[in-house]
Amino acid sequence: MLSDIERKVLCIVRNFSIMQGRTPTVRELMRKTGRSYHGILEVLDKLAEERYIEWSRKKPNEIVLIQSWETKWTYEKIRPYSS
Repeated sequence: MLSDIERKVLCIVRNFSIMQGRTPTVRELMRKTGRSYHGILEVLDKLAEERYIEWSRKKPNEIVLIQSWETKWTYEKIRPYSS
């Protein structure tokens, strides 16, 4: 399950790519989230690890969106009704 900041960055990347026709740079993500450079890199690492984006620290401004929404849902077990 994604954290709030991971979900927020994924949403920004998706919306930015729709509106601008490209993905945002790390600096643009910093400006939109208020996070530091290092903080954004950590978030992008996690999103890449979870396969939401293709991204490498070697080329930090090259983000490829793979999946633009969170897929892992948690379901609570519901006890069956017993009479």
